[in-house]
Amino acid sequence: MNKTIRQENIARVRKIERHLRPPTLPVGIKFWKNGERIANEAGKSPEYNYTWCQFLSNARFGGGDKRDIVLVRKENLTCNIAPGVLGFEVWPEKIRTVRR
Repeated sequence: MNKTIRQENIARVRKIERHLRPPTLPVGIKFWKNGERIANEAGKSPEYNYTWCQFLSNARFGGGDKRDIVLVRKENLTCNIAPGVLGFEVWPEKIRTVRR
């Protein structure tokens, strides 16, 4: 039997919910390498651009089991820090060289 990505993800979510009982629904994130083929069932492009935090909040709190799978690309992010945090681009020199 060939399961779809969505069916596999639902099974994983059920295990997390059963064992951890988180206060909100878990969110799965998959990264693809540049040039890697993305399957059609991997998601749809969002209608609007948001910050990364807004994408995560929408995924956590919206829609119950009927949440859409959203394919977020660098150009969909409206905040300045998320592309660097997610590895879409190199951190600016000013941030990379700061002493901790």
